[in-house]
Order: sequence, then structure tokens, then C-alpha cells
Amino acid sequence: MTVTRGRYAPTPPPPFPGKAPDTTDYPYPWNKPREAIGLERASMEDIAAAARERQAREQLESTMQQETGALPLFMRLRIQARMDEYDQQKGIHIAALKWRDFARRELPLLTAVNDRYRILLNRPMPSVWSWMNTSGATARHFADLQGLSERYNRLPEYTDEDVELLAQDIAIFIRAEMSETDEAAKDLDDYAYGRQLFAAGLRVAEHLNLPPAGAEKFRRYKLKDADLTAGVLQMQDDRYWCRRLKRLAHRWREHLQIAFGDVGRPASVYCSKKQISEWETQRKRTREILKQLEFEDEDSGERISVSAVYDSSVSNPALRRIELMTRIGGFNRIAIAAGFECRFYTMTAPSKYHARLHYGPRNHKWDHSTPKDTQQYLATLWQQIRADLARDEIQVFGLRVAEPHHDGTPHWHMLLFVRPEQADALTETLRAYAIREDRNELNTREGIKPRFDVENIDGDKGDAVAYIAKYISKNIDGYAMEGEVDDESGKPCQMTAKHATAWASLWGIRQFQFVGGAPVSVWRELRRMRDKALAAKLGTTFAELHNAADDGDWETYVMLQGGPLVSRRDLALRPWYEEQKQAGRYGTFNQIMKGIYLQHEPGLAPIITHIKKWKMVKKQPTPDTASELTGCSSFDLTVASATARTRVNNCTLDKKQSMNDEKTTTNITPVQQTIDQQIISSLGAEYQPGEHSDPGGPDADIFRTLWVIPPHSYRQKIVAGDESARMRIIKELRTRGIDSEDEIAHLLHGRMIGYGADSYLRVRNGNVTVVKRQRWCGHRECHNPLNEEDLRYGDEARCLAHSDPERVAERRKQQYSNILSRVNKLRRQR
Repeated sequence: MTVTRGRYAPTPPPPFPGKAPDTTDYPYPWNKPREAIGLERASMEDIAAAARERQAREQLESTMQQETGALPLFMRLRIQARMDEYDQQKGIHIAALKWRDFARRELPLLTAVNDRYRILLNRPMPSVWSWMNTSGATARHFADLQGLSERYNRLPEYTDEDVELLAQDIAIFIRAEMSETDEAAKDLDDYAYGRQLFAAGLRVAEHLNLPPAGAEKFRRYKLKDADLTAGVLQMQDDRYWCRRLKRLAHRWREHLQIAFGDVGRPASVYCSKKQISEWETQRKRTREILKQLEFEDEDSGERISVSAVYDSSVSNPALRRIELMTRIGGFNRIAIAAGFECRFYTMTAPSKYHARLHYGPRNHKWDHSTPKDTQQYLATLWQQIRADLARDEIQVFGLRVAEPHHDGTPHWHMLLFVRPEQADALTETLRAYAIREDRNELNTREGIKPRFDVENIDGDKGDAVAYIAKYISKNIDGYAMEGEVDDESGKPCQMTAKHATAWASLWGIRQFQFVGGAPVSVWRELRRMRDKALAAKLGTTFAELHNAADDGDWETYVMLQGGPLVSRRDLALRPWYEEQKQAGRYGTFNQIMKGIYLQHEPGLAPIITHIKKWKMVKKQPTPDTASELTGCSSFDLTVASATARTRVNNCTLDKKQSMNDEKTTTNITPVQQTIDQQIISSLGAEYQPGEHSDPGGPDADIFRTLWVIPPHSYRQKIVAGDESARMRIIKELRTRGIDSEDEIAHLLHGRMIGYGADSYLRVRNGNVTVVKRQRWCGHRECHNPLNEEDLRYGDEARCLAHSDPERVAERRKQQYSNILSRVNKLRRQR
């Protein structure tokens, strides 16, 4: 028998049933015990951690404001939003690491791009001015020019109205410079006097990095008198500066977005979403303006709609595509009949011109070039190639197409027809020039294909027209490309066609250019003539050319003109230009096309195709158009000047100025108060008692009282009364990019101002705080609040579902795939 020795383990106690409920019958409700109301106090470790986190956040914000201060406001806000996202998701320490990585890799690119456009402030007067012998007027006003330079540096964040105001001030400044030069150069001859005026404007234009077109010819003394006069008048015109500044502002902003990564495969191909939105808005606005205009014949009074003329010209994308296909089809038939060989070439710029790699990441070789720079490189390369081909007597004809990569960098596709015995020499010449620059980067397994590629036309796949038709359609309107996907970006071709057109419009790139052949302007003028009987009377050659153009037969037209390789001096029919009788806006008499003439028949007078003289006028309202605008056809208000909706005048008496034009202090009387005082004073001064009124009556007393007593001050109490606190707030506001005295005064009086697209600034309890603004979808069937994903990937005023349906569908498909994989995994585990 086994005996268990030692201690026995005690039986464990039963589980604690919990506190018994209080069954005490209290006589009154306030006799019942209540829970303690004391707050839970954090440990000293938590307080110290919170303090360290707050200190790290303040240090990060201070570093970011210091290192990004030179960038435009919209780019500083984008960077701040990205760091805030890291802070909210992963904490301030991860955000600091991300900022360090951003400052090392991305910030130098943004700074280099921005420095390419901006003007260095507080710099000495440029040495280039010293060679110009002037009265020194510009040197005396150089300090005033610095104010224009500060506003010029804010061009990317300006609205169109702000740009117009800056253009006005630049024109005024140049006119002032020229007026002072006029006093010193009034005794010179006309040419020397014109050079002095041109030099005065050129100094200002070069300071703003916007020299006029004739600057180089002016320095070499090759600028003609007419061009000199036109240049002086241009630099005095605010509309001339407005056009140039707007174009520069859009390109400056787009270049920064390319460097930031807003243009490319992951974001928006070819150009940014902002540019696409502005381009579409401009097209709609232009379309609405055209609907309100008409062309009127000055002699007969006949009118035609401007929008109808636009739709029937090559400005219409559909007609432009049809004309391009007609011309390349005619070239193809000529080549087949003459036994020419066709080859398809692709030329790409070196890697330093590309901001992004093929699969999306940043290219560390990028030298901050713009798409315009790359196009200029390819155009210069083609000039050298054509000169080399001319020396070797190699003649070609065909079509060149400029198409963007996903990051906006252009490359060229060329469909060229050449004699068979010269085909290999043509290919070798193109290859030598294409790989000449940065040849060492092509020592890879792909060889020279990334820079230059040639493809022989395979008749089984289609003729030459079939090869180039895709590139014509995908760069105009995406016609007949339903379901097609772009090889490089992976986006639908019908969507990328819109992006390609906006890209070409922004950077001023000519997408299609024919090589060789007869001029298309003569072709269009022949098609303008509807009278075949009149054409038959002008000779056999003219009648045959007219019939070919009227039938849309480009092959016959080119052969009648002398063939695809004809030179200008051998053309049968050429355009005829006539000098305008009335000087233009800048004093020049431009040459305008009036008709065509047979070059080899000098005795025959030119054939005038532009017989009528049209002028653009406003469209006359009709009962139908009036009802569209007023909602009622019984009366028309389209040409009536409407009265104000209220009795209050909300505009200033003087011409409105930009918020950055005049810097005001907080002691200046508000504009509306000044206007009210002026109106009341004028009423009191002009008051005359009526015939039956009492000179000492109540009306006279009211006017005299209003005249003498100033109106009540509209100004609120300053929220930061202490001078040191006020200076601290002003300093912090300036570090955030708030330089306007008016905006600072608004904040000091307790108001809020806009701070970027999604937030406001205000001063509360002596501190500057950022208030996030809730944005809502602008789609008429949605109106849902916009989340972080909508603001980051969607359009500016719409949610992701109504701005990028393809992305939403792709994300839903991915979510469904993830859920399905998880379900299958759980099933396998069971």
C-alpha cells in the first residue's frame, strides 16, 4: 500500500461572485452614493513623451518653413500635407524621417526648378545694363523694380486677375522708364532715338527673364526700323505682358508639378490634373464666347456664326484628323506608284531630359529640362539631319508626330518615304545623330533601342497609313480606339488623347508636321472655291488642281504641283499675300493671304479667294436666344445694362488693385468707410433746399449732421493687444508665407483667411492655428464629404468616384480580390 506523505495542496477557493448589489432603501435620491468625479492623471512618463512629441513637431514645422520658404505657396502646402499625413498615420518621428529623406532627394529638384524661373531679390544691378548708354533712370528706379520682382516670384500661385494686374504695373513701369529716356534722347535721330527707348524697356524685360523677340538682333544692330517700333509698342502694352505672364505662370506651375511627381504613370499622364481641368475650362469658356460672336461682311452686312466657322475648319479635331489621314494616304499612294520604300522611325531624347523612368520612379539623371526643352533638342537634331541628308542628296517625304512619354517628355515618330537605294543611308544618318549625345548610357543589353528604333513596313500587318493612323488618332481625339490601351501609361487611349492635346497646348509643341510635298494652304484655298466653271476658265493646270482638291485627292494634287519632292520655286500654284492697308496694334503692316497665283504664268493676275472683308461683332439677340437667357420670350434683357441688386456699392471708386499691389497698415481707414464718407460729403455739399422746403427744416439738419459727423468705425478690437505678442504673431505669419499687410490685419482683428485649398488661418489665444475646411463633392448627384483619398487622387471639387471612375473600379476590384483570397484561405484552414 502506497502511502502519500507530505502536505496536501489546499482546495482552491470558489470564484469571486462580485460585489453584491446595494439594496439599501435610501429615502431620497440624493442620498444614493455616486461615482467619483476625479480625472485620471497621466503618468510623468506620458507627460514627458507628449512634450517631446510637441517639441519634435514644432522643430519639424520650423525646419520645413525655413527650407521651403522660396517655393510657391501651393507647393509648400502640398509638402505640408504629405508630412501631416505621415504624422497622423505613423507619428511625428516617422514624419521627421520622411522629411529628411524628402529634403535629401526631392527638395533639391524643386528648388532647382523654381530657381530657374524666379528672380533673386536684393541683388545688385545687372552688369549687362552697363553697356547701354542711358540717363540712368532705371538705376534710380531699381528699388521700385524689386517690388515687381517680388510679385513676379509669386506667379505660380496667382490667379488670372492677379496676373493681369501685374502685367498692367509692368507696362506702367516700362512706360515711365521710356518717358525719362525720352527727355535725354530727344535730340537724336529717329533710329538712335528708337534704340534708346527699346534699350530702356529691354533692361526691365531682361530683369524679369522675359526678353522680347528681337533682343538678340537689337544687340547686333540688325533690328529693322519697323521691328524696333513694334518692340517698343509691345513692351508698353499690358496685354502683351499679360499673355506672356499667363503662359509663363502655367508652365512654371506645371514644371514644379513634374518635379514633385504629379505628372507620370502613377498620377496623371502627360500633364497634371490641374492643367487638364484648366484646359477643359478654357475650352468651354472659349466655346461659349464663340456662340456670342458673329462675322459680318462690311459691304453687304451678311452675318455668319463664328462657332459655325470654327466647326467647319481644321480647328475642329475631327476635321483635322480627316485632313491628316487624307494627306498621308495620298503620300502612300504616290510612294507605291513611284517605287519608294517606307520605314517607320522612333527617336527619343537622352535620359537626362526625362523626369521619370519608364516604370514610374524618379530619374536621378534628370537635368530639370522641360518638355519644351526636349522638343527644341529634337528639332535642332532634325535640322542637322536634314542638312546632312541634303549634302548626300538624299530626299525624303512623309510625316513626323510628336508624342509625349508618361512624364510629359516628347519623342518623335516619323513615317518617311525614300528611294530604295538610299534607305540604308537614311537609317544610318538618323541613327548616328540620335545616339550621338550621351552614347555611354546605351551600353546595355537593350542597345540603342531606347534612343533609336527603325521598323520596316510589313505588308501583312498593313500599309504605311495603318502604322501611323494610331498615332494620329491617339494624339487628337481617340477616334475608333474604343477599348484600346496606351502601351506606356496603361490608360485608355480616348482619355490620353485629351491629355495629349492639353499637353501640346501648354508647352506650345507642334504635334504633326509633314516633310516634303505641296503646301496645304493652297489645297485649302482651292477647296474654298466652289465655282468650277470659273476654275475652268483659268487654264487647264488650274482646273485640274481645283478638281483634285475639290475631290479630296491629295495624290493627284501633289503630282500636279510637281511631286512630293518639289521645291518651292518649282511649284505650279503658290499662295498670294497682300499687305494690310491698316497698321496693326503695334504699327506693323502684316501680310495676309488673299488668294493664289500660278507661278509660271506671270501674265495671269492672282486669283482672289478672300473676296469679302469680314469683321467680328457681337451676335444680335433674337427672341429664341433671349428666352434662353431670360427664361421668357416676351421681352429681351440680353443687351440691357442691369441695375444693382442692392443700394450698396461694394466696389472701390478707383480701379481695383491686387492684394499685393499696395501694402497698407492697420491704421488706414477701411475702404468702405472712406467711400461712405465721400458719398455723404458729396450729398451734403450738393444739397439745395427745394422751393417748398424749409431751409431750417429737418432735412437740412440731417444732411449737415451727416456731413460733419464721420461714420462709425468698422474696425474690430485687436485680438493680440500686447505689442510683443503681436510682433510674435506677425513673425510667425511671415514664416508661413503671409506677407500682405491686409491679411495680417484681418488675422489680428480675429478674422480668418484662406490658407491653401483646404484650410483657414486664424489667431486664437495668442497663437496662430490652422482650421481644416470640410470640402464636399460638387457633382450634382453626390454632395458627399471629401475624404483624404478624394483630395489626394480626385479632382479639386469632386470625389474620387465622380472624377476618376477607372481608379475606383480598379480599387474595388482589388478589394474584392483581397476579400475572396481571405475567404478561400479560411476555407482551406477548415
